[in-house]
Amino acid sequence: MAGQSQLLDFSDRLFVRDLGSNRDAQAIVRAIISLGVDLGVTITAEGVETEAELSCLRAGGCHEAQGFLFSRARPNAEIVGVLQAQCGITAPADPAETAALVA
Repeated sequence: MAGQSQLLDFSDRLFVRDLGSNRDAQAIVRAIISLGVDLGVTITAEGVETEAELSCLRAGGCHEAQGFLFSRARPNAEIVGVLQAQCGITAPADPAETAALVA
């Protein structure tokens, strides 16, 4: 499965940034998404910065996206706090449990 994951990471910012204007990038991203769907894996696009990019990815069947459109990069502790608040969880006493929340 590691090889499949690495292949699907190919659909990162390099191709996402040109989705609105570059037909070759669109074709490559569609092919990667199609391959992921056929393999039964979740496809996550990285580096999504605009609504237009997200729209193209959704139309192509991409399952998940991440990037500055959603949030800037944040420290681990801040993400843990956000996840805990969204899930209504109190902070775990064991730091290993905190790490498991974001792993």
